[in-house]
Amino acid sequence: MTSADHEAASRVKCGVGAAFSPSSVDDFVDALCQWFAYATGPNRVLTTARLVLFIEGSHNAGLREALTRGRAAMEATAAPAFAELGAPHPRAASVAIAACVEGLTLHNIARHDDADPRPTFDLVVKAALACVPMNARPVIT
Repeated sequence: MTSADHEAASRVKCGVGAAFSPSSVDDFVDALCQWFAYATGPNRVLTTARLVLFIEGSHNAGLREALTRGRAAMEATAAPAFAELGAPHPRAASVAIAACVEGLTLHNIARHDDADPRPTFDLVVKAALACVPMNARPVIT
């Protein structure tokens, strides 16, 4: 199985991909947790290799471009889901959750940190949905 096959399988397995459309915060967080469990469990070797490539990407433009496409795909999947759930800034929310997922994955792989990602994913998703732009906040006198 190629890395593209593994990626496609993980998206299908975890409900993440072009058709990702969670109906609630809990559905969104469940999908993130499922992806995390897959990436750090059965797909751990490939995930570790991907993280090693991040360092190589610092001085290899072709590799950096491929890594950028992967991150863009993650954000492109999350942004519409955040929009459907009512996030006022779905693009910013997708960047935040992608950074969160990558950071927790890195620490799980590199430090064998077995912390449950659910509370963190839940916090970030809920914060993204609760955000109210400064110019839309009521004036308190």
